[in-house]
Amino acid sequence: MKVQLSSIGNPDFNQNPNMTLFGCEPNKSVEVKTFKEASDVCTKFINDNDLGSGNWDGGQIFDGKKQVAYVSYNGRVWQGQEGVGQRVEIKI
Repeated sequence: MKVQLSSIGNPDFNQNPNMTLFGCEPNKSVEVKTFKEASDVCTKFINDNDLGSGNWDGGQIFDGKKQVAYVSYNGRVWQGQEGVGQRVEIKI
């Protein structure tokens, strides 16, 4: 599996939402073995880059080319894609 780590500017603070947050690590995809590891990697990226919830744009978890889950800003893991269908938390 792979998890996406990415940031965006928050328009609430006059930051460009079409760009990576200035000063943040580059957006990247990271190999993970478990949903727990995906959550930990995302939380570390958020903390290391001092991201607010309006700056967090990553967390998509892919198995091959299919998105199977996502990590929300609070580190919880959810089935499927954000905003699509019913939210079902995956216990990690």
